[in-house]
Amino acid sequence: MNESEKTNKEKETSLIEDILYYFILAFLLAISCSMIWQKIADPEKIPDLFGYKMFVVVDDKMDEALSYGDLVISKNVECKNLKVGDLVAFRNTMNTVTVHKIASITEENDEKAFTMQAAENEVGNIKNVNEKAIEGIITGILGRVGLIILVMQNPYIFISLLCIVLSYGLIMYYRAQEIDKKNSPEENEEEKNTEQDNTEQNNTEDREENTDDEGNEEENIEEENKEDTIEENKTEKETSDEDIENTEEKNMSETEENSY
Repeated sequence: MNESEKTNKEKETSLIEDILYYFILAFLLAISCSMIWQKIADPEKIPDLFGYKMFVVVDDKMDEALSYGDLVISKNVECKNLKVGDLVAFRNTMNTVTVHKIASITEENDEKAFTMQAAENEVGNIKNVNEKAIEGIITGILGRVGLIILVMQNPYIFISLLCIVLSYGLIMYYRAQEIDKKNSPEENEEEKNTEQDNTEQNNTEDREENTDDEGNEEENIEEENKEDTIEENKTEKETSDEDIENTEEKNMSETEENSY
């Protein structure tokens, strides 16, 4: 994988992370705004999200199916659709939300009243619960998941998690900035010019090395030619000396013959 492909892959990964981060942030912000608005519009009701509400069980004085730390999910429902045996969330006379099954239903003045199955040491009256007190019918129970929410209610833990999320967002932002800067036209032009300079420098060095090698080869050839010339001259000289000696010997022989 070359540098360009690696950079493009990093950019795509960073873009996906940014989209996911801002989507979650926008979703949480929308939920917060919705719940704040519902709380202002109807302070007596617990805010819902798309008709669903969540409660955390904080005591054992509710239905036997629930335990401390469970996360209970309820759905808004019309009271006319409720029946005996349904597990519902409602506000008792202590104005706290509790969960019980419906034991009986009566109707007074065109309004229904519900009597819930009592638990031991029940707090607040659970008889004659009116329609306005019903928060919803229970649709799901997540065991012990509510403990996470209880822990996050600690302000120190919440602030710590918030700092972690914000720090992650800043890291992703600066990372995206670095990748964008790396892929900017000015940066690419500068890298291109740098590569060209390096290429030209390498070519110049190669040419200089080739020139030096050619010069050394020429010097070697000249030296070899010089040595060959010296050898040839030496050989010619030796041959000439031999010819002279032979001539002298021949002349001497002829002189001796003439003397006889």
